[in-house]
Amino acid sequence: YVASSPALAADRETMRELVVAGEHARGLDLRLTSVTVRSQSPTAVVLDVRDVLPAYDLVRADGSADHQAGRGERSWLVTLRAQQAGAPWRIDTIGAG
Repeated sequence: YVASSPALAADRETMRELVVAGEHARGLDLRLTSVTVRSQSPTAVVLDVRDVLPAYDLVRADGSADHQAGRGERSWLVTLRAQQAGAPWRIDTIGAG
């Protein structure tokens, strides 16, 4: 992630909530079905990403679990950035596609 990424902040908050609740995901497996470049420059690329989230379990600290139904295919626009041309790509934003 880019240090100031809204996607990083959102993922950190989700992880914090799970840790505080003593929960973790079991069987979570986000599956990409396609990735297409929508636009690009030497330091930014916008990707049209399609994925599927199969069912998984949300496990509590006591070992009991809630089954999560998952979801069908969804589209996202993912922007990756590099600090300079040739530098590693980092996630900047993730939005509905």
